[in-house]
Amino acid sequence: MTTIENTVAPESRRRRKVLAVLAGGTVLGVGAMVTLANWTDTNWADGIFGGGTYQIESATVNSDATGPGTFSTQNNQADDTLELVWDADTTNAYPGQEFESTWYVRVTEDTTYSGVVETLTYVGDDHDGFYVDYLAVDGYQLDGNGEPVDSAGDSVDVILPQGPDNEAGSYIEIDVVVTATTDEEDLAATIGSANHQTITWTLNTASVPD
Repeated sequence: MTTIENTVAPESRRRRKVLAVLAGGTVLGVGAMVTLANWTDTNWADGIFGGGTYQIESATVNSDATGPGTFSTQNNQADDTLELVWDADTTNAYPGQEFESTWYVRVTEDTTYSGVVETLTYVGDDHDGFYVDYLAVDGYQLDGNGEPVDSAGDSVDVILPQGPDNEAGSYIEIDVVVTATTDEEDLAATIGSANHQTITWTLNTASVPD
């Protein structure tokens, strides 16, 4: 009987076993990655939008001539125009008499923006017995378009600042001087007791984005 000896060295057999185990581990590892599930989750975000508010209110000088009287909104020229208080009786003028008044303006307590003065204009014929001798917004006079300008004639922004929560903003002052004509006949004919004239001022402002 012929005996066949195993000629494979023990070290070679161990090497083949190690490779087989590694190969099996590789296959198992691939299988584990394929079957692994991912976690998922979802978030949402939204925004709430709405319009702000902007309104101004006016006052004339108080009875003591020390500051503004009661503020109120003046929006309708025909029915709700602010009646300025003057330093003298404007219905009993003499030739060349000057009349001074101050108009106070601010944004209301509900306003959510600051404002800026755009123009200040007036309607009144200088030949109707009175003429506007001086008109200034917070110390700034106006150009031909009614826009505030500095002493060099450059445009300036006169701001109506927004107030703190639930409070009106600080006011600006509009100074007005109106002078009666020096012509006695013209004065008597145009602004006599039966011919009173009216000058109406219009202040245009706009909100300022933050």
